[in-house]
Amino acid sequence: MVKLTIKISGMTCTGCARTVEKAVMSIPGVNSARVDLSRQEVTFEAQEALQLSAVQQAVEQAGFDIRAD
Repeated sequence: MVKLTIKISGMTCTGCARTVEKAVMSIPGVNSARVDLSRQEVTFEAQEALQLSAVQQAVEQAGFDIRAD
């Protein structure tokens, strides 16, 4: 099990945070996800075999972007 935090851009409200959490939780292998709206990031626990590209794809399909900083 690994715990990762990724910066997200474009979230402006709790509805956005719920959308990102739901998108990340829909990925097979993700056990939990929590968005910190004030920090503009999502922290999630997942199986070690999880591909980060799957997270990026899910976040982008939800209408948000992963920040590189």
